[in-house]
Amino acid sequence: MMRKWIVFLIVIIIISVWTTIDTYRSAHTYRNQITEKATATVKKQEPGLSVNEVSFYNGTKAYTIIYGTVDEQEQIFCVPSEQEDEIIVVNPKKGITANEAINILKNDRNPVEIKSINLGIEQNVPIWEIIYVDQKNRYSYYYVTFKDGEFIKRYTL
Repeated sequence: MMRKWIVFLIVIIIISVWTTIDTYRSAHTYRNQITEKATATVKKQEPGLSVNEVSFYNGTKAYTIIYGTVDEQEQIFCVPSEQEDEIIVVNPKKGITANEAINILKNDRNPVEIKSINLGIEQNVPIWEIIYVDQKNRYSYYYVTFKDGEFIKRYTL
């Protein structure tokens, strides 16, 4: 009887590990496909693009954010995932930096820990999305405009 339970547990563990690995691989493959599709879309517009980094923003619409250089000038391309809108090109020199956005948050909210900061797009306006832990140990989101750091909104989970 004990042998049947051991075999049963081993089978369950193998199935669990296989399912976990397969789920991770599927998610990673999808992310790579989105990245490749967005990069190809931008390279049609800017053939000389050299990609430095890729991130993702999921607000009211999903965007793939491509940080790169074109003709030795830094550019940021915000590509809508649904491809129904045109690509938004952001010049990093015409807005505040991520550190400046974090300083705005620190002056306003006094966060305990900054988890991440991402460039995003809301209503065709480039924004900084800052995710942080507040004084009550809650995850909070803080949004400021990329152009001048003007406060947009915040919410807490």
